Amino acid sequence: MNFLALCKRTRAECHLNGTGPASVLLDSNPKDMQNIINWVADAWRELQGTRSWQWQWENPTLTMLAGTAVLAQSIAPTRYDKEATYFLNGGGFLDYLPWERFHLIYPANQIQDGTPTVWSVRPDLALVTNAKPYADTLISVERYANPTELAADTDTPGLPTDLHMHIVWSAVKKYAAHEEAGSLFKTASDEANRIYASILDRCLPEYTLGGPLA
Repeated sequence: MNFLALCKRTRAECHLNGTGPASVLLDSNPKDMQNIINWVADAWRELQGTRSWQWQWENPTLTMLAGTAVLAQSIAPTRYDKEATYFLNGGGFLDYLPWERFHLIYPANQIQDGTPTVWSVRPDLALVTNAKPYADTLISVERYANPTELAADTDTPGLPTDLHMHIVWSAVKKYAAHEEAGSLFKTASDEANRIYASILDRCLPEYTLGGPLA
């Protein structure tokens, strides 16, 4: 379902009369329809923030400019695959250090020109390296993107289509809480929890157990 369809289905499950909203972009939407739109958008945003989901995985190529060791980004360090960052132009893999250690070992005012071998993510989320490359350098990373927004009628959530009803029921919960509709809130909670279990089962990265420590 796209954003508009999600809103229409949420309105129906809330047992509100009518067929709206006609569009999520109309300034003339009645207040109850605008609330539905906002609750659906919030439900999608909140779902994305609970985990690093498979549909959020990305493999971008970043460019570290010559003579710089800082690349502005907006992704938190917890969302990077720390072992999958490397130079595309033959420089090999980069080692990751948490910022708390990185900035002590490599103070910003002491970083020189050279070939980066270590990277980190600053508290402002910029990606930093321990040397300033001599030439523009392409860096490949694997990470999980930040949550996306539903804004236009045709915007579609990234999770599998058959699980879209989780967004609907989560939005219905918000409506039921607003209206103090206890029975509807329980129904929506039960349905949202049931589908969330499937999302956890199907949409998290595959994890494997490590080998023995000794």
